Amino acid sequence: MNGTHYTRPEGMSGQTGSPGPAGSPGPTGMPATGKLTGAILKKIAVVSMIIDHTAAVLVPYDQMHQLFIMLRILGRLAFPLYCFLLVEGFCHTRNVKRYLLSLLTFALISEVPFDLALSKTLVNTGYQNVFFTLAIGVGAMWWMSEFERRQQYTVASLAFLVGGGLAFLLRTDYDVGGILLILCMYILRNSTPLKRWIGTAVMIAVQWGLNTFGLLALPFMISYNGERGKIRYKYLFYAIYPVHLLILCAIRAVLAA
Repeated sequence: MNGTHYTRPEGMSGQTGSPGPAGSPGPTGMPATGKLTGAILKKIAVVSMIIDHTAAVLVPYDQMHQLFIMLRILGRLAFPLYCFLLVEGFCHTRNVKRYLLSLLTFALISEVPFDLALSKTLVNTGYQNVFFTLAIGVGAMWWMSEFERRQQYTVASLAFLVGGGLAFLLRTDYDVGGILLILCMYILRNSTPLKRWIGTAVMIAVQWGLNTFGLLALPFMISYNGERGKIRYKYLFYAIYPVHLLILCAIRAVLAA
């Protein structure tokens, strides 16, 4: 799915740990009493992302305005869900470095398909795909957790400035707003359910334009049961991002021929 502009895509993240059973505290310390596993949330996010990118790449805004807007609204579920899963993944991964390296690897792999799909060019240095945003988010959470562990809370809070600044300078998808959403979800992970979901809703709501429709993802996050679910091929959810962008590019080329 895309961010604040009509041509901004979203990415996805992987979850590497294994939460406890339904009804027990999840990896973020909150009771897990919902019905949806992490695997189901990923599938919902993938469907939403593909709908969003289909509109961005194939549906002409000027000629099919209403269809374009409707599909983009449906696509707004993806990014908040991926941020939620990113925080969950960070909280119970055994190897943060490997988690971060995986995101950076797919960020590089996805950049050409991203640019072809959204900018119709091989290289667009002015706008980077969402895997970079997610990777910066993991780095910012890592920074915050390490300095909180040392009780250096002022330095820990600099994760907002460093992470947001890096996203801004690199012009990543969702840029500063995406990093703020990830870090706020991380900070609120052990809060009461009411505080956690109100805080998350506020952070989504302040995203401008169509991104406020990301609030549609909130019921799905609330329904998370703390279980990872069955994921046979962990990196499949990563690979879908560049692959589906290339497929959309190919369809566009055929339609234009």
